[in-house]
Amino acid sequence: MVIEIKAYKNEITGKIYENRYKAIESEEKARKKQEKEEVKQTAENIATELGFDNFREVLNYLAENEDKVKRIGVKMRINALMNRGVETFGLADVQEGLKVLIEAAMKEIENISYKVIIKLDNKIVEEVETKEVDKVNYKDYNPTKMYYKGEHKEKDSFVKEYVSYPKKTVVPLYEALIENDVENFDDFVEDVEDLYSDYQEELSNEDKYYALVNAGVDNWDGYEEAIELAEDNNEDWNDLSAEDKYIYLSNAGVDNWTYYSEALSPEVDFNDVSANIIEKIFSEYEKDYAEKWKNYQKMKFKLHGIESTL
Repeated sequence: MVIEIKAYKNEITGKIYENRYKAIESEEKARKKQEKEEVKQTAENIATELGFDNFREVLNYLAENEDKVKRIGVKMRINALMNRGVETFGLADVQEGLKVLIEAAMKEIENISYKVIIKLDNKIVEEVETKEVDKVNYKDYNPTKMYYKGEHKEKDSFVKEYVSYPKKTVVPLYEALIENDVENFDDFVEDVEDLYSDYQEELSNEDKYYALVNAGVDNWDGYEEAIELAEDNNEDWNDLSAEDKYIYLSNAGVDNWTYYSEALSPEVDFNDVSANIIEKIFSEYEKDYAEKWKNYQKMKFKLHGIESTL
């Protein structure tokens, strides 16, 4: 008797299974095993290219000289390689990055200098030979005018890219500041509250008079003198305008009153300050804020419409 049956073949090993799921499971195991073998062989080939007898010799070399590798990124990846083993990494990762990683470590171990190219807006502005790539930065870097885009390797050199901020802005500065929580940036808030009076519009004599009254100027020793000055000019104090009263107070020396400055420059809450004054203060001290405020670059990206990857 001839009976028709269904069978499933593992195309990697050639084995036949009557259960489809067992065939798939078998093939997946075989695929992983095959990839591990390819990873090991790729590692052996790279070792040979770099002048070692085998990859085990590479690992021994790295272990013996680990303390000479100073770049944190390189050191972390070397440790991962030694602790996990090369076969735990994907084939694509090994093909693309293993040789680059070993060469980077070898340069530090052998005390070899790197060439670092600094680019601003895709134009080379500096070239430096150094053994410490991480410590090289653009000497004319100004965080208010440009930002650091990142680093990549080109042949035997490292390229560090900087990009200028566009001149055009897409939102008001005040909006960009508030959206990035500038009200929680203590240094700026303190400056706004301390410098508010320096940036507000000049008070009129009328405004100054009422500010002095609110501060209790009628208790000042010279207050009566101001009234007498008015009477000397045949003027009744109660009939004078607020502006004229300030002039007489000023002639009587009110600017020497202990509370004069405080009266005309009262304490102010950040939330009560106008957008115009906030923008003026931030712009004047921006370079200092750029170095202190953690959200500065995010704010600039918002201001200029740059897509952020932060």
